[in-house]
Amino acid sequence: MKVVARIAANALDNAFLYENLESTRLQLVQSERLRALGELATGVAHNFNNLLSGILGHTQMLLSKDIDASIRERLQIVEKLVLDGGEIVRRIQEFTRLRTTKDFSAVNLKDIINDVVRMTELKWSGGHNTSKIVLRVDANQMEIPIVDGNATELREVFINILFNAVDAMPNGGELRIRTETNGKNVFVYFIDTGEGMSEETRKRVFDPFFTTKGSKGTGLGMSVAYGIINRHNGQISIDSELGIGTTVTVQLPVSEKVIKEIECNYGLRREERARILLIEDHKITLDVLAENLVNLGYYVQKVESGMAGIKIFKGGNYDIVITDVGLCDISGWTVSKKIKEISSHVPVVFITGWGNQLSSSQLKECGVDYVLTKPFKIEEISAIIKKAIDSKKNV
Repeated sequence: MKVVARIAANALDNAFLYENLESTRLQLVQSERLRALGELATGVAHNFNNLLSGILGHTQMLLSKDIDASIRERLQIVEKLVLDGGEIVRRIQEFTRLRTTKDFSAVNLKDIINDVVRMTELKWSGGHNTSKIVLRVDANQMEIPIVDGNATELREVFINILFNAVDAMPNGGELRIRTETNGKNVFVYFIDTGEGMSEETRKRVFDPFFTTKGSKGTGLGMSVAYGIINRHNGQISIDSELGIGTTVTVQLPVSEKVIKEIECNYGLRREERARILLIEDHKITLDVLAENLVNLGYYVQKVESGMAGIKIFKGGNYDIVITDVGLCDISGWTVSKKIKEISSHVPVVFITGWGNQLSSSQLKECGVDYVLTKPFKIEEISAIIKKAIDSKKNV
């Protein structure tokens, strides 16, 4: 039996090594293809930049005039697109050599997604004689940490993915953009209900000049996207099924600066960051509190009603629930009782403007562990969260 076990272990090790070797080989092949793309791009970059300069000059001339606000907004979008175009040419040229510098800054991916949705509105909303696409953005449901990156490059990646999704739905359909985080990485999912692709096509999507669009496609968009995400130390992957649709996943690492600040200032190890369910029907309060809690290093799921909060709690694994007392549908009292019925060890924190008017006996009866009176400093809620988490550990 020992001999058989040893043989099996060796076979598994060899399979693992082969898988890693094949993955490395594919990455090297892809890198060489991108270098070839860069050499070709060098020949046309000069003329393309001249065209962009002309467009930019005329756009900025119009912006200097006294024009209608709606026209100004459209021209500002054109200006941003032209500047992004110049960045694209520069980066394609640089595929011919290894790039050691990274002009990265703090980037909020939710802002990038919002920019892309506005910039591409004519493409997915039924303009230009195209079928209307139902676009759903779920990026606001869970706060996500900042990443280090180049905003222009990331906009380009997302636009390419969105355009491909729309083109895959010639008769209309639905495109959903969703974000998630596990603390170490941020994930952006583009999920469409389009035609899907075969396995052979899926494997070649990132090849330069490969396209399924005939003369309408250049075959460069996803190759460039692959290079950009790779330069951001991230990953881009595709899952697809013919007749069902396609999911493109972009994974980017959370900003190291954010992680270091969290670990330094609050002493939170990555694996110990608490998951918080935040229930508040006042959207401004909900958004700002969620952002502050994310900056403290917590995972935050935002909910605007009590019933929705209970439903989400059932399907999640949350360490603490923070809820307002006066909600739009049911009271915080009911929320707390339901939470305790589902999981008695999860602490519940009330945030309220009623302060000391709350009955201590009712608080105990409904399972409320802590009360914080509005308005409060972020340090106050941070202290209560830490106390709640410590009490949970001692249970």
